Amino acid sequence: MRKPIKILFVVFIVLVVVSLAIWYSLTAARRFLRPVKPGMTQNQVQSLLGSPTYKSKAANGGGAEDWDYHRWWMGDAIVYFDTNRIVTWVDVEL
Repeated sequence: MRKPIKILFVVFIVLVVVSLAIWYSLTAARRFLRPVKPGMTQNQVQSLLGSPTYKSKAANGGGAEDWDYHRWWMGDAIVYFDTNRIVTWVDVEL
């Protein structure tokens, strides 16, 4: 009778660990971007987060820029800059 209880306990522990791992990966990008605030400069962002994985110019050609910090375990954390190289907002894509 004790063996089924041990099996259920192991299954429960595995489910808890998997659930925590999924939660951590879904919230990691938001935690990664937490120190970045609108109004910061590109130099400040780079000193906090390091070099971005990708840099892209805005489609309208106005000089605005997006920095993409991609990590396989958290998705994309994107920092948007205006034409003066100031953060306008941050976003997360899973």
